[in-house]
Amino acid sequence: MGITIERSVLSQAMKSAATIIKSANTIPILSNARLQAAGDRLEIVTSNIDVEYRQHVALASGGNLFTTVDARKLADLSGATDDGAQINLELKDDRLIAKAGRSRWVLPVLPPDDFPALPFESNRPTIEVPGKLLASIIARTAWSASTEQTRYYLCGIFIDPEDGKIRFTTTNGHTIASLTSEIAWPATTTSAIPMTMRTSSRRWTTSPRNCCALLRPAGSPAFTSRTGSCSAA
Repeated sequence: MGITIERSVLSQAMKSAATIIKSANTIPILSNARLQAAGDRLEIVTSNIDVEYRQHVALASGGNLFTTVDARKLADLSGATDDGAQINLELKDDRLIAKAGRSRWVLPVLPPDDFPALPFESNRPTIEVPGKLLASIIARTAWSASTEQTRYYLCGIFIDPEDGKIRFTTTNGHTIASLTSEIAWPATTTSAIPMTMRTSSRRWTTSPRNCCALLRPAGSPAFTSRTGSCSAA
């Protein structure tokens, strides 16, 4: 038994999930999204080893599904269906069968157990930030971050608490940009977060829904957007 999901929900979710996938992958499964249905929810996970993106979306009709499929192909076919259409996904004979109206697609799959999983601790303090607000903050501070890979420790945004709020800071050794937001910092943690620019400047400005915190030290909060969350070891 497969699952049924609204076309608009799947299309938007897959487009967001595919943004962290590298265009030239030497590891085939990293081009895939892991799909796992549980009750009336579908978990979509993508990874590029550095960043893991997770998103939960509602299903129109629940069922059983646990596999990995090419993320961009699923995003393309869901976007090509008519508005308001219902898409049925079913795993059969090691293929993912997608149906919408009179249209039918057959996609190859890879074993979900081969999909790399980064540590994700759901019991850590969580900061919920609207994606558009976070993208705006990063766009205002990213200009001062270094682009020299030999100084990789400056190629990112440093996030730390100041008077109970989140402060975003970048520097290239010559200039510095610092912005204290109105976003509350969890009272249960004091750790700071160094975050790489590869995710912050390119991903968050082009796809604000992706809120990915990289290189999180023990006890630091994970970021959660209104549509998905990302973590990194």
